Amino acid sequence: ALMSQLPKGEEMGIQLMFQAVENPWAASMLRAANDGTGESFFPDEPLFLDQTREKVSSPLFAASMRLYAVTPDEDRSEGLVHAMLSAMNAQSRPGTNRLILMREEWDRLTDVRLFRMTRAGMILNARELASIGHFPLIPSLFPKLLKPAKEEVPDRTKAVPDVAMGHSLILGINRHKGVDTPVTVSEETRLRHMYIVGATGMGKSRLITYMAGQDARMGNGFAIIDPHGALVADVLESLPPERLKDVILLDPSDVSRPVGFNVLSAKNPYEKQVLSSDFGSSVERFSGGKIGVGMEVILINAINAMLSSPRGGTLWELRRFLMEKDYRKEYLKTVTDPSALYYWRHEYKKTGDSTNLIANRLALFMSNELVRNVVAQPQGLDFSEVMNGKKILLARLSQGIIGVENSHFLASLILLKILQAAMAREAIPAHERVPFFLYLDEFQNFVTPSINKILSEARKYRLGLVLAHQLLSQIHKNDKELQDNILQNPSISVYFRIREDAKRLAKGLSFFNEDDLQELNKAEAIARVDGRTGDCNLNTFLDLPLDGPFLDPDEAKAHSREYYGSDPPVLEMPEFVDDDDEPEALPKASKPNKRKVVAKAIQAEPDDSREIEESVTEELSDFKEEAEVPSVVSEDEYWETASSQESDSETSQYLLQENQLIAPDTIELAIAAVPLLSEGATPEEKIHRQLQQQFKTQAQQLGFRARIEHTTPNGGRVDVLLEGEGRQIAIEINSVNKPAYEVANLRKCLQAGYRPVLMCAVEANKLNNIKRAAKKVLSEEELETVQFLRTDALVRYLSELVVPPQSGSGRAPIQVHGYKVKVVGSGQQGSKAALRHVMANVQRELHEKNPDLEL
Repeated sequence: ALMSQLPKGEEMGIQLMFQAVENPWAASMLRAANDGTGESFFPDEPLFLDQTREKVSSPLFAASMRLYAVTPDEDRSEGLVHAMLSAMNAQSRPGTNRLILMREEWDRLTDVRLFRMTRAGMILNARELASIGHFPLIPSLFPKLLKPAKEEVPDRTKAVPDVAMGHSLILGINRHKGVDTPVTVSEETRLRHMYIVGATGMGKSRLITYMAGQDARMGNGFAIIDPHGALVADVLESLPPERLKDVILLDPSDVSRPVGFNVLSAKNPYEKQVLSSDFGSSVERFSGGKIGVGMEVILINAINAMLSSPRGGTLWELRRFLMEKDYRKEYLKTVTDPSALYYWRHEYKKTGDSTNLIANRLALFMSNELVRNVVAQPQGLDFSEVMNGKKILLARLSQGIIGVENSHFLASLILLKILQAAMAREAIPAHERVPFFLYLDEFQNFVTPSINKILSEARKYRLGLVLAHQLLSQIHKNDKELQDNILQNPSISVYFRIREDAKRLAKGLSFFNEDDLQELNKAEAIARVDGRTGDCNLNTFLDLPLDGPFLDPDEAKAHSREYYGSDPPVLEMPEFVDDDDEPEALPKASKPNKRKVVAKAIQAEPDDSREIEESVTEELSDFKEEAEVPSVVSEDEYWETASSQESDSETSQYLLQENQLIAPDTIELAIAAVPLLSEGATPEEKIHRQLQQQFKTQAQQLGFRARIEHTTPNGGRVDVLLEGEGRQIAIEINSVNKPAYEVANLRKCLQAGYRPVLMCAVEANKLNNIKRAAKKVLSEEELETVQFLRTDALVRYLSELVVPPQSGSGRAPIQVHGYKVKVVGSGQQGSKAALRHVMANVQRELHEKNPDLEL
C-alpha cells in the first residue's frame, strides 16, 4: 500500500532471501531456552520457553532482508525506509521479537542487485516468513503490483486435418480463423489407441465422459477403470436408457450383491499365458518392488497347478495352497499339469525358497472384506462375454473406500482379465472380433506387461485403448518399452496443458511448439491424429451436448446388482491347530559359499479398513489371526553384517540379490523421491505426503533422525519413524482411512515396540473417532503409550520430549549451537541484554573464522 503512493521517479524495494535451515536449530533453541529443569532459562521471563516452542512448531528458515528507497532527497528516502519497517513491525506481538534497522553503506548497493548477502541473517519460522512476504488478499487495490497486460500474440491455431473430419466420434471443436469445425476420428483409427495427458482439472475426465457417452449411443462396448469414482459417476449419468441391460457396475462398496470375478480362470492357452505373466507383475506392484526370480517361479507353478485342476480356485485358495502344506498335498492329487506336479513334488523342496512373501501380499490384499467379496467369487464376470457382447463395464474403485494400494492392485487384476479376454480372440475368426474400447484413468498405476503387446499389435485384437494420466514421467523410468510405445503407437494423442513434458511432446507436432502446450487454458488441448502433421487445436467445452434422454443411475445400479452381482462368497476355512503361536520354520536358503543364513520369521497382523461402528472388538477379531511374513533383515542388521568381515559381506550381497534385504541407501533414495510421487495423486494423498515431509523436516530440526514409510519388524510400515532421545517414536497420519484401519496401524506400531505412538489428524472429529475406537480395542497400558494429536500440535509435543524436566536442584548442561554449556551461580540471574551481547560476539567471531557458516 505504501509503495502504491510513490510518485514517478522514486523507488522503494524489499529484498527477502531465505532457505531452509540445514542444522538442527530447533533442538538448539529449545535447549538454550531451557534451564535444565524444564523451566525458562530467564527467571524474569517465565514464558520464554513456551514462546520458543511456539517458534519451532513451524519449519525454520535462514532469512535475510533488506529495505531500500531511492528518492532525490536523503531524508525522504530514510523516512520511507522507516515507514516500511513500521508497517512490518505492526504485526509483531508486544514483548516478543521485532525487526530493527541496520544501516547499509552505499557501496553495498551492488549486493542488492546481485542478491548477495555478507551480513549474518536471522532464523524465522514459516509463519513469520509468510507475514513478511505474501501477496495482498485483494490485489486489485494495488494496481502497481499487477503485471502489465500481455502483448497480443499471433493466432496460434491450425485447421483440422482431413484425416480428422467426417467421422462418427467427436473429440471436440476446432476454432480457426473464426470457423468452428468438429474434430472427429474413425473406428479404425481409435483401434490403434489414444493417449491423453494433461494437468489435473484441465478437461481429461470431461473428454472421456463425452467419448463414452457417444460410444454408448453408437452401440459400442467399452470398459472404464476409475481409481477414484467420480469419472464412473459422470459416465453413468451420460448413458442412454436403451443401454440399461448392458451396464455392469463393478463397485467393491456394494456389500449386498457385489459384482465380482475370478482372477484364476483361463479357458485356453492364450488366457493362461497372460495370467501367468501379468499376475506376477501385479503382485510386484502391490509389493512395492521385485519379488525375485524364485518367487516368480513359485507363483507361476502355483497358478499352473490350479488351472489344471478340476477343483479350480480363487485368490483365497491360492493363498491356502501357498501356506498350508496339507492343503497343497491334497490339492496336488487333482492336478493334471505334469510340469507343475514335478515342480511341487521334487523341485520346490530343493530350492530353499519360501512361499511366505507372496502369501503375505495376498493376505494383506484379501484382509479387506470389500475387496475379498469381489475377487473370491468362483465364477463372476466372464470378460470374454463382456467384450464380445458389447457390454458397458464401469469399474468404480474408490481409493477412499478400499485404500490406494488395494485400488491399484484390483485395477491391475481387472486390466489383466480384459487383456486376457482380448488375446483369447486369436482363437476366433478375425471378422467375428467385435470392437471394444478400454478407458484407463491414471493407467500408470496398474499397467501390466501385456499392455505393450496390445499397443504394438492393435488391429489384431480389436481392442482400442484410451490411456489417460497427468505426466509422462509417471511411467516408471525403467519401463522404457512402455514409454516408447506410448509416444509412438497411439494413433490419436490429445495434450492438455502440460509443463515438464512439453518440450518432449512438442517434437511430435508439426505446427505447435513447447510454449503452446504450456499456455493452454482449461478445456483447451492440442490433438494429433495419424502422425505428426495431423495436429490441430481442440476445445472440449464448446457446444458438445449429448442427446437425451438419459439413464437413471439408480436404476442401472439396481439392474447390475440383480443380473451380474452375486452374494458375498463363503470362504472355506482351514482347521485351526493350536501351535502355541510358534511360526513354522522357514526353509534355509543356500548360499554360493554354502554358509547358512539365519533370519527370523516375524508375526504380523493384516489390516482391515472397515468402519468401526457398533462392535469394534468383533470387527477387529480377524487381526488376531496371525500370518507369516517373509524373512527380513533389518537395516541395523544389514550394517552389522556388511561391516563385520569379508565373509559376512558376501552374506549381505547374497541377501541383496535374493531380495531378502533392502539396502539402506536404497531406502533413503526412495524417501527422497516421495515429493515426486505427489504428481497425479489425489488431494488426500498429496496432503498425506506433504504432512510426512513436514513432520520429517521439523523432527530433524529438533535433532531426531526421521524416516518416511519405514518398514517395521512385523512387516508393516509406519508413516514417519523418529529416533532420538533414547527412543523410537512412530507417527501415523490420518487422511481418509476409517477408524478401524488406523486402530490396526496403532496395534502394528505398538507390537513393533515403538513408544510413544502418535496418531495425528487434521480434523478434530476424525481424531476423536479414532480415539474412541482405540479405547474399545487397546488395553489401558497400551493407551498410555499412544498420543492423539492434531497435526498442528505435533511439533510442540516433540519439543517437550527434547527438553523434559530433570530431577534435582542443579542445572543440567544445555546445548547451544552444538556446544554443551553449563551456567552456574548468579550468572543465571544476569541481564538478558548482557547475554544477548555475549551471544552476538560469539556469532561474530564464528562468522569471521568461517564466513560460510550458517548462523
